[in-house]
Amino acid sequence: MHLYLTNNDESVGKHGFTDDLGRTLYTADTPWRKTVLTTTLKRGDGHVVAEITMPRYKKPEQSVVVSVGGKEANADEMFLITKDNFIGQYVARLFVAPDGGKYIWSTSFGKTQLAPKGGAPALATFKTAGMFSGKAMLDIAPQGEDILDEIMVGFLLVELLKNQKKEKNVDGAFIAMMGAPG
Repeated sequence: MHLYLTNNDESVGKHGFTDDLGRTLYTADTPWRKTVLTTTLKRGDGHVVAEITMPRYKKPEQSVVVSVGGKEANADEMFLITKDNFIGQYVARLFVAPDGGKYIWSTSFGKTQLAPKGGAPALATFKTAGMFSGKAMLDIAPQGEDILDEIMVGFLLVELLKNQKKEKNVDGAFIAMMGAPG
């Protein structure tokens, strides 16, 4: 199954996800806020699957909260960090599906994917848009369709955290270049 992003802007907090027939299966909306961002993931029928609330500029003492089915959890507890290099280019997060299966979300040099712990073929892979490749898409293997909501929540969380880190690095570089205010 292919879930296409509705435009080629890779800021996944502001997208619809459509299937091969153009039907909207999910929407993700993040209204702009100065300090706290809340992304709401809905199915195409309008049912709210999850909300992800995160500080725009996360400090170590602040947490990202994921709310699914009315229950809230700290994102770092729900998706445990298993690997992180010192510059944040590679991060892996362990997630346990409702069926008890253990999966690893990994991001490495622009590639995001979900695979069973132990290295079997990926259940989900995010493919960015390229000059010749058309729209960006999340490619879901048939065995991942049973946990599609969970895949979508994990994908959004991982991408939002990746974008937050990227934004923080850009802001930090700008402050270093221009000098700290004060």
